Amino acid sequence: MALSFSGPIPNAASINSHCPDYVLLIRLKPEDSEGEDKLDDSLGRLKAWRDGELKEYFDFDTDIDLPFSPEKPSITPVIETIEAKGVSSSSKKITDEILRICDSSGIREVRIDTTAGRKEDAAGLSRLSGVTDLGSAWTVWYTDVHTGISVEIGGNLAEEKGACLGHFDRMWMNASPVTDIKRTVLTDSIRGDLLTSVLNAVEKVVRRDVPPLQAVYEKCTLDELLEKCKERKLQNWGIRERLVGHLVAEDKRQLMIKDLDDRGIGLKVDVAKNYLEFYQTGAGSTQTIMIPDF
Repeated sequence: MALSFSGPIPNAASINSHCPDYVLLIRLKPEDSEGEDKLDDSLGRLKAWRDGELKEYFDFDTDIDLPFSPEKPSITPVIETIEAKGVSSSSKKITDEILRICDSSGIREVRIDTTAGRKEDAAGLSRLSGVTDLGSAWTVWYTDVHTGISVEIGGNLAEEKGACLGHFDRMWMNASPVTDIKRTVLTDSIRGDLLTSVLNAVEKVVRRDVPPLQAVYEKCTLDELLEKCKERKLQNWGIRERLVGHLVAEDKRQLMIKDLDDRGIGLKVDVAKNYLEFYQTGAGSTQTIMIPDF
């Protein structure tokens, strides 16, 4: 699999799920030295997690008691890396290295995990040539980082027993060591309150009357509608009715943002403000609002 540029969590989740003996990480060449440093750090944290030495990696004294430091994983695979300019352009180099590891270690099953890296790299990994000489022992997988479940792409196999990375593990691997906590809150006790607040805000917006908002824009000329769409960074093309619909939907979106803000859901509001495609669809009792995926 590709060495994750943004941090070791995708790689660690895949290792946790598959429990391999050997891991070959493809280190794709970045554009600058800063990218090289990020890859070095990602690999360093991944190996420290594998060895149960994240505390030492972040220069904590060994005698300091840190009850929330990550535990060493149940398996300790050999991790090797191979540098490549790109997956497609280096496909032979990558497959030769995979086959070399198989021959030297006696491994007869290869799993290509496409979780980490860019989409184009994942596509290239899934189409690697040469490895297919192993027949059914060569499979392509994707691991869900949040659940730890891995599924075979184009097949029926799944790994559902892999341990899911805990919150503290994630924070340490994201270079945010946890030294202490102030209090513990059960998620079930807060999830309902947050969901209720969001749904109440959505319902309040849905129940607002559309005609007063729509009437304002129906009096505008086409040029005025185009200018208003441009000011709000909305799609400024289409027939007159479509432009009016975009503007009405944006007004309702802003009203819901205010409703959420009034309920103290500031973080989600900040994200939603940058989400431009947010429209109301349907009519009457079938009205629904498309909420962005945070």
